[in-house]
Amino acid sequence: MFAIQHTPTGRLLPAPRGRGGRGGTFVEFGDDGPPRLFEKRVSAEHALRWWLGGQCVVGQYQGWEGDVDEDWRIVPQKHRKGNEVAIVEVELVVKG
Repeated sequence: MFAIQHTPTGRLLPAPRGRGGRGGTFVEFGDDGPPRLFEKRVSAEHALRWWLGGQCVVGQYQGWEGDVDEDWRIVPQKHRKGNEVAIVEVELVVKG
């Protein structure tokens, strides 16, 4: 499996909570919780690219004709630096 690591501290990016596991762009390395794990490296790469881009805020609204639409915007997070993160391979061990 794969995880996203903050190289200066060694911390792993935690899994998002709530909203059905969505909200991965809102977590930070200092947040509590289990690490977010990915089965494929490419999945971790995609998540990292979104996370580095900033917080993805999605608002829903209803148009005049009753249709529901979404407004997506990215709120940059200047403290997130690509040279301070890495995708690392992890081994999940079940003890028992």
